[in-house]
Amino acid sequence: MVALPPVDYTEPPPGENLLATLRQCEDRVLTLGILYRLSGDKRYMEGMRSLVLDLAGHDARRNHYLDAATYTMILALGLDWLYDDLSEAQRDHLAGQIKNQTLQRSVDDIENHRFLWADFNWNQICNNGLVFGALAIAEREPKLAQQVVNRSLALMPRVGANYGPDGLYVEGPGYWGYGTLNHVYQIEALRASLGESFGLDKFPGFLESASVLDQLTGPTGKFFNFSDNRPTRNFSAPVFWFARETGRADIDNAEWARMKEALAREGNPPRDVGLALIWRGTQANWRGAEANASAAAALNWQARGRQPVAVMRSRRAAPNATWVALKGGTANFSHGHMDAGSFVMEAGGVRWAEDPGHEDYLVARRRTGLTHGQLFDYTQDSQRWRHFRLGADGHNILL
Repeated sequence: MVALPPVDYTEPPPGENLLATLRQCEDRVLTLGILYRLSGDKRYMEGMRSLVLDLAGHDARRNHYLDAATYTMILALGLDWLYDDLSEAQRDHLAGQIKNQTLQRSVDDIENHRFLWADFNWNQICNNGLVFGALAIAEREPKLAQQVVNRSLALMPRVGANYGPDGLYVEGPGYWGYGTLNHVYQIEALRASLGESFGLDKFPGFLESASVLDQLTGPTGKFFNFSDNRPTRNFSAPVFWFARETGRADIDNAEWARMKEALAREGNPPRDVGLALIWRGTQANWRGAEANASAAAALNWQARGRQPVAVMRSRRAAPNATWVALKGGTANFSHGHMDAGSFVMEAGGVRWAEDPGHEDYLVARRRTGLTHGQLFDYTQDSQRWRHFRLGADGHNILL
């Protein structure tokens, strides 16, 4: 990572965003920062500092606020973790960008920040980025920081309800990884800075949600990829945090094996691998009660709530087992498909009935000619449903 060229922030074509680019920067900053704090090696500090100061030379892109939130989080990490390695002028510049580019505007212009009130993953990601920024400049801007943190604590229950009552994240397993990662970031930042999580880890089903991923995984190792989700199950760092919090050695050990497979398979470390060093630690130091390696999930399981799911399997830990997963619910929700009543099925090591799942959004828009607003309009007469993959005809629905 130290040897990689600077991140390219060339403005994308109209209607597109820089989120993937900013998330690459976020991963590099986190990894180099963690290694610097653990080792004291100045090469990692210099690499992280270069990335942060380069990003701070740009304005936040506010037309896609996931970009702006990620921008703010990166600058906050730089200001906090590198504080003693920055000049006074550099500290002032980072703090000024955090305040003026995102925090102050989010307070002054509520109308254009309605996504902070969302009941889906944008709430977690955008509020988390702003909370990181607020905590990083709290000594300089105590009133603004308090306002931003208190607002997030008031708004997070809107998305926290998505985990209840049984731990299923209603946007599906892939979006669990992204939304929940930022949810955990905020919990950890609040604990480190203010000494408590303020109940963000207490939503019904939240602490159970990592183990739900196992129920949504078939014998072939693929997800039940309802809504806009991919079937491939990859390493996910937040699982280690949940194992630590709940004392679940079984999900910890399985994710450790998944991470080692990813390290062996990929030329570069998988995203967020550095977080495993912090969140996994050693099982002897877990926050949860006693590590429970014998916690076995039921063969038949269901999640109630806004997008109910039922799962049945003949055996556990058997690649040739029979497994069926069914979905109810509504298409009128973030990343939803017209898939109420659809199912996937595996038997004998083969997925016989599949869900079309995810397609790159920019590719879909170019091919269909739909605008961003049209593609993510979930009303009954939306043009979204004319797209075969998203409508009822593209799913296994028993009529």
